[in-house]
Amino acid sequence: MPRTAQRILPSLLLALVACGAAQAAEVTFRHEAPGAAAVYLAGEFNNWSDSADPMSGQDGVWTLTRDLAPGTYQYKFVVDGNWVPDANNGATADDGFGGQNSVLTVKDGDTALAAAAAGAAGGLAGAAAPAP
Repeated sequence: MPRTAQRILPSLLLALVACGAAQAAEVTFRHEAPGAAAVYLAGEFNNWSDSADPMSGQDGVWTLTRDLAPGTYQYKFVVDGNWVPDANNGATADDGFGGQNSVLTVKDGDTALAAAAAGAAGGLAGAAAPAP
C-alpha cells in the first residue's frame, strides 16, 4: 500500500465511523406491579435474560432506565417470575408461545416519547416510541 494511503486510510475510517454512529437514546421503562417482590426487564436488548436488568420499585411502580441504540426491540416485564407484556404499550408482536411481546422502536435523534403511555403509571418514558 502506498505511504500516502497508509496515512489517509485511518483518518478516513475514523471520519466514516463518527458520521455513521447512531446515537443511543435513554429509555425509561415503567411497570405498575403493587405487591411484587421483584420485577425485571427482559428483551432482545439483553438476550431475553430474566435477571440481567432488575427494576427499582417504589410504591408499586417499577422503573429502569437504559440506553438503547436506534432499532426495534421486543420486550416483556418479568414480575415475580411471570412474563407479562407492557399493558400501556399497544404495539405488540407474537411471542411464539401464544402470547404477545411489547414492541419499542428507537429512532436516531429521538428526544421525546411519542406514546400514549407517557405519564401513565406503567409503560415507557424517555427518548423512544412504540413501533407503529
